[in-house]
Amino acid sequence: MRSMMAAGVLALAMAGSAAAQTAAPAEVAGDWQGYVKVRDQSLPLVFHLGSEVTGDSPAEARYGIKGQVQQADGKYKVSLTSAGDFEGVLKNGKLEGTYTRGSLVVPLVLERKAAEEKPGN
Repeated sequence: MRSMMAAGVLALAMAGSAAAQTAAPAEVAGDWQGYVKVRDQSLPLVFHLGSEVTGDSPAEARYGIKGQVQQADGKYKVSLTSAGDFEGVLKNGKLEGTYTRGSLVVPLVLERKAAEEKPGN
């Protein structure tokens, strides 16, 4: 029940139009995973940054969410269509910053992960 409530909080929809896909800068290309803390739950988020930018929210069974990445002044912003934004810096091999989705604003640290096959592939 708590897991469903936490996933529901995470599922707050953001208004917006579909984001254009853009290639990720080479220094951040790859798969990144972190955990969003909502109440007493840690919910996984996965970002796939490459020639296409997509994200996964396994707790919501949402995969391949289209997005874009932008780089400016040493900061990276990853925006996923109706699934939130991450903004942070590359520091010691990790992307450290903030995840925002609707009224939810939480710290998020993303670490590189080995590529895995996504469900449905």
